[in-house]
Amino acid sequence: MDTRIIGIDLAVETAHKAIVLDLASNRFVTPVLTFHTDPAMTR
Repeated sequence: MDTRIIGIDLAVETAHKAIVLDLASNRFVTPVLTFHTDPAMTR
């Protein structure tokens, strides 16, 4: 089984970023992925 590591940068005011590293080849297997989360609703 190949081991891969997911690195995630959690931002406060901008988009979060993630990337996947393959340990066997020591290469990134994805481009930088960006994603957003919705703020929690408060009542």
